[in-house]
Amino acid sequence: MRAVALLFVMLMAVAGLVAQTFDAASVKESSDAVNSVGGMRLLPGDIRVQHMRARFLITIAHQIESYRLFDAPGWTDTAYYDINARANARVTRDETFAMMRALLAERFKLIVHREMRNVPGFALVRESERLGPGLVPSTVNCEESFSRQGRCAEGGITVTSFTAFGLPLANVIQLLASEMAAPLVDETALTGTFDVALHWTNDATPGDDTPVISTAIREQLGLRLERRSIPMEVLVVDHIERPSEN
Repeated sequence: MRAVALLFVMLMAVAGLVAQTFDAASVKESSDAVNSVGGMRLLPGDIRVQHMRARFLITIAHQIESYRLFDAPGWTDTAYYDINARANARVTRDETFAMMRALLAERFKLIVHREMRNVPGFALVRESERLGPGLVPSTVNCEESFSRQGRCAEGGITVTSFTAFGLPLANVIQLLASEMAAPLVDETALTGTFDVALHWTNDATPGDDTPVISTAIREQLGLRLERRSIPMEVLVVDHIERPSEN
């Protein structure tokens, strides 16, 4: 497998497609897996990662949602890493992500490919003709005007709540998909913008195998989740190894 990886890099070099790399990089496995708090700072040409799972590093570098990553071995969910890397030359944000991918390929021997697969997810549909109290047609469009004044500056997101004004439903769906860690498609046929207020609890017991948040979506937004198999492009891990110490 290493020979295949080396051949791949050589072919990329011949084609002139090898990504720019960091001038200095340190990759270490986190020593305290219980008490450490994870986080990441990413600036053009400079990344600082503290106590993050290998799986998250892959999804961040390849700019995909976690549910679109397949065939990663179990240790990528239990092994945490600290990374410090910088480039001396001025680079863009996109180039920084490309450099991060190159770093994972070098240190983790990561080889991936993209393909289409059917991914378990949900469709968002109308519960009835009447919307819930937490989903009200708005008189403003904060997304279109990029305004952060007045009502557009209000609202916020916590781990169990979401409040916003003048947003297309697509923005709400994006947030819900992130919360549920599953793809979500819109089958509501709703247009325009909405004022949204959604609150849920992570302590409740779901009535079936759908996420707990489904109850809040039904009662507060007047919408419902239905299970779907959604075709989409995914990232498949062909090979990965635990990195050696610096």
